[in-house]
Amino acid sequence: MPFLYAEPYMAPFFAGADCPASIRIPVGDPTAWAMFPRHNHVYNKLWICRTQGIAHAPLPIPPASYPVFVKPITNLLGMGIGSFRARRPDDLATYRAGCFWMEMLSGPHVSTDVAVTAGRARWFAHTQGHPIDNGRFSHWERLVGDNDALAAFLARWIAEHLDGYTGILNFETIGGRIIECHLRMSVEFIPLYGKGWLDAVVRLYGSGKWEFAEGPFPRFMVPSFTAYCRHGVDRDALDAIEAMPGVRRVFPTINDGLPELGNPPNGFRRAIVIADTLDEAMVARDRIPEAISPLELQPA
Repeated sequence: MPFLYAEPYMAPFFAGADCPASIRIPVGDPTAWAMFPRHNHVYNKLWICRTQGIAHAPLPIPPASYPVFVKPITNLLGMGIGSFRARRPDDLATYRAGCFWMEMLSGPHVSTDVAVTAGRARWFAHTQGHPIDNGRFSHWERLVGDNDALAAFLARWIAEHLDGYTGILNFETIGGRIIECHLRMSVEFIPLYGKGWLDAVVRLYGSGKWEFAEGPFPRFMVPSFTAYCRHGVDRDALDAIEAMPGVRRVFPTINDGLPELGNPPNGFRRAIVIADTLDEAMVARDRIPEAISPLELQPA
């Protein structure tokens, strides 16, 4: 399987991409960690903080002040599993093995995918999240315009710490400071990168060269959240939502086998909507329950 993803819901994001079997492209963090042993230290978040002078320490070492953010030192399952805000010492009274605290950052939360050749950044896509609460976002917006300061900072950091790396990197930043780095792309944002992007990714991993002529792209990704239970998909109803004005695609993101994987700490994401405008995406999101609904529990 050229695109090395483990979850079935990811398959539609790669539909139509022509990738030879000889080219291996990591999509999940466990695969990326194994494929890039020289660079997989980026998954150690203590090290990420240390490279930027962000206050941090492994638990049970207490912080000097509050609030702080707590999460696993290394987490290859993604989406902030086990993370929370600690606002007072009582919040850290119970020791959590393998976790650390870091200073609470403020500012825009941006996810950036970067195409890299031999440790040099060649292309950036910045997508800003608009938070609802701990780990959930009402929508993500592909940014246009002046993002030069963030791009320049990430390019310097890559050159200093990831010499020789070739592939896609994903960064999560808050206020222009890195909180996570992944040796792979952000799957859900692929539709925001426009026609031909995946073909360019295949060439990057196959030949080590980045060649991509960027064209028009949709700008908004909106998730639909619900309580966790088994869900079914009505394909006809989903097609009707995709036919709405401005809607590009609707991707079911159901993961019945391990619901916490790919989901924030306090929500179950059943689908995402890709659309040209935020209003069009929100209208489509509100119709998702027509197409993706809970299955009745079967008697034992």
